Amino acid sequence: MKSPETVARVCRAMIDAVEGKTRITVKCRIGIDDVESFEFVSRFVEIIAANAGVDHFIIHARRAWLKGLSPRRNLTVPPLNYPIVYRLAEAYPDLKFVINGGIADIPSVVEHLGRVDGVMLGRKVRDDAWFLADMDQHIYGVPQSAIPSLDSVLASYLAWADETQIKLGTRETILARPLNSLFRGSQGRVFRRHIGSLLTKATSSREESKAGHPRVMFSEITNEALVGAQSECSAKLLSHAKDASSLEPEMTVHPVEAAEA
Repeated sequence: MKSPETVARVCRAMIDAVEGKTRITVKCRIGIDDVESFEFVSRFVEIIAANAGVDHFIIHARRAWLKGLSPRRNLTVPPLNYPIVYRLAEAYPDLKFVINGGIADIPSVVEHLGRVDGVMLGRKVRDDAWFLADMDQHIYGVPQSAIPSLDSVLASYLAWADETQIKLGTRETILARPLNSLFRGSQGRVFRRHIGSLLTKATSSREESKAGHPRVMFSEITNEALVGAQSECSAKLLSHAKDASSLEPEMTVHPVEAAEA
């Protein structure tokens, strides 16, 4: 953001290279270190829009502290300033603005959509994947009956995970991360402990596979973790621990077979 002219040249080169096949967007903050103002970010937007032809901006409504603050802390420590993003949308109606930063519930999404063109969700979806189901119902009007069951979501994900594991060699620990937000509460903790133990074994299995031994597929690891968690909890089924009533009555999850990719 200190050099919008450089950003504009990079964006122009990208736009020329893709020849209209892909939209080039810019994601930025509202300031840097001690500088945070509408004038600062609007100048950045104007230069890029005028010189590169970019018309779509995603604005994280915090300044970036480049001195003395880690990238991780930069996600939460600088205070949010949504009104600056609102002013951008009002000042440049021919451009599209998507707001990002600290948005974690449906009322907030609805409020922002009344002021800007879109909302970007990051950590919220990472930590609570079923929030997308709430979004489908409350924002897009998808009926509850059309929301997929946890079993079907798992089956689709495991099919993709196994294919990714085979084609790209993706580590099992990375494939397991999205599952953390599907299982919550005490039973979810039991599941995560079981799958964590199995992932440790999978690391050894990966080394053995290099010597010609069969590799354990991620779907097998997940299903074994589900069975182990169910047994430990003395329950026939592992209940979905997030307010299941918002999705399906008595939502439960069974060990599943990966659907065909």
